[in-house]
Amino acid sequence: MIQVIYGSSETYQMTQEDLLTILGTSRKNNKTKDITGMLLYNDGNFLQVLEGEKDVVEPLMAVISEDNRHDNVTIYYQHDIPEREFGSWEMAFLRLAGRDIQNAEGFTDFVSLKQLRDTFSQEPSRAKIFMSAFLQSVR
Repeated sequence: MIQVIYGSSETYQMTQEDLLTILGTSRKNNKTKDITGMLLYNDGNFLQVLEGEKDVVEPLMAVISEDNRHDNVTIYYQHDIPEREFGSWEMAFLRLAGRDIQNAEGFTDFVSLKQLRDTFSQEPSRAKIFMSAFLQSVR
């Protein structure tokens, strides 16, 4: 099993509907492929951790790199892991309002991520350090 941490920028200003589509499609596809992790989005930038079998995650990264919604896809870290750090798949947003987005399965609002920040600082790992840095940048 491997863990990949990557970042990218959007190629156009995404709407709430665009982000909901990404969230729904990713949750569905990742579940069928047994991929877990977390995707953070803020102000046109993505930071994602993906976990799963190497022969599944590496082809997914190739698809993401070719996706016309992403620019400057950069893999920050890739390594073997003995177990998953992120047992479910979630996506966190900042500054998005509306009932549709808040009720979306897997949605987490940055405003309510104090517990997540606290957990990351108590159990540091490379993935959680990257995520914490991203979260700190949006305070």
